[in-house]
Amino acid sequence: MKENIIDILNKNGVTELTIADVGAKGSLDFIEELSKITTIHAFEPNPVECNKLKILYKDYPFKTFHINELGLAENSGVASFYLTNHNSMSSLLKPDIENYEKHFGSYKEFSTWKGNIDTQETISINIQKADEYFNDKDVDYLKLDTQGSELSILVGAKKLIENKKIHVIKVEVSTVPIYKDQTLFSDIDLFLRENHYELIDFVTYRNENTSLLNRDQAHSHYAPCGDAIYVLIDNQALRACNIKKGIFLYWLGYTSIANFFFGKAGLSVDDINTIKLIKAFNYKSFYMRFLKNITPPVLYRIMNRI
Repeated sequence: MKENIIDILNKNGVTELTIADVGAKGSLDFIEELSKITTIHAFEPNPVECNKLKILYKDYPFKTFHINELGLAENSGVASFYLTNHNSMSSLLKPDIENYEKHFGSYKEFSTWKGNIDTQETISINIQKADEYFNDKDVDYLKLDTQGSELSILVGAKKLIENKKIHVIKVEVSTVPIYKDQTLFSDIDLFLRENHYELIDFVTYRNENTSLLNRDQAHSHYAPCGDAIYVLIDNQALRACNIKKGIFLYWLGYTSIANFFFGKAGLSVDDINTIKLIKAFNYKSFYMRFLKNITPPVLYRIMNRI
């Protein structure tokens, strides 16, 4: 009988994957096929969004699931949290409307964007340093999506980072500040590079669909935000740690660097091929990929929403 992915991992000393999803609103980042060996620590300070997550994942078969109505930050205590009209824009930082308009005010979508980021209510939330919460425990995959406070969270995880406890990081970054006192991609990149992380990719949120009939779109270029992917480079890493890095990087779509870590771990070709049955992050079925290739962009977007 052919071994399944979890059997392969157990045989190679990987019995648990630990994920920290910070700014977990909407849905969680995790590998579907490995949920039974996955421990999730989710952080969502917006009480409404936190409750939605509790309901959504109440019966999900994680190994362990911790949902925290809590923010992570550089220090522990209490902080103001700015709830915006669109919950995905809520932040520990005040929106910088003036700078937002400077960079995006001429785009036709700006009135909607500005409405989304306008503050609806300010609440007090509890915040904690990741160093205190995790207490030197390993985090195999850290996702940060906190609308501008990502570097503060990383500073609050300095001991974990120095002790090489955080292995793969996906962090939302921006090249222009849309919140007051927001740190930018360059700040985060410098901090992580100084702490032995290698940048794998910067995936921008740019929408590439353009119309042949609209000449003005040729002058519309904006992609200041996206996700930066980092991996810890540690020549002394344990075999199981290298396997975990390979798993998360392969899931995120980076086959070559995943193979590098599988090779460092000494995995057999058969074991690697079994692990690669994992579906890619944001995987779309063959039908949806085929549909996207043959459908005009505008019609595809309408059908996708339906």
